[in-house]
Amino acid sequence: MAQGKTLEEPAPEGLGGWLILVGIGIVIAPVRIVVLLVSSYGAVVGSGAWSVLAAERPWWAAVLVAETVINVGLIAAWLFGAYLFFSRRRLFRPWYIGLLAFSLGFLVADTLVMKLVLPEVPLFDAETVRSFAQGAIAAAIWIPYMLVSRRAAATFIN
Repeated sequence: MAQGKTLEEPAPEGLGGWLILVGIGIVIAPVRIVVLLVSSYGAVVGSGAWSVLAAERPWWAAVLVAETVINVGLIAAWLFGAYLFFSRRRLFRPWYIGLLAFSLGFLVADTLVMKLVLPEVPLFDAETVRSFAQGAIAAAIWIPYMLVSRRAAATFIN
């Protein structure tokens, strides 16, 4: 070995290391959204509260329909993200970063819009704060990881 030169280890590659946690999150995300949709909207529509609230607050129905459409779109986006992840596509890293950022932004925007439609409901109840904290922590960890990780850069190259 020549003086002053060091051997650089090759970057780890493959769906190992911390990427295992990313993979678990990607698989769980669409399932979590489906459970949220069924538990939240199923109760509202099934109980008859839909017609009462829609009559009292005309924007409420439009907001719920928009929420549903966006959440169905997020399910599709997470499923596509899973495809990108498991096929190790180059597009995965920016797609994943965008999904994390969009999901967090959507939660904040949705909370603010619901406050306009239902002003008597607390803006940040325990469930909303928990969801926001989870999204913010995930974004704070995984966005920088995707940007600087040697393993991620070496894995998503197809």
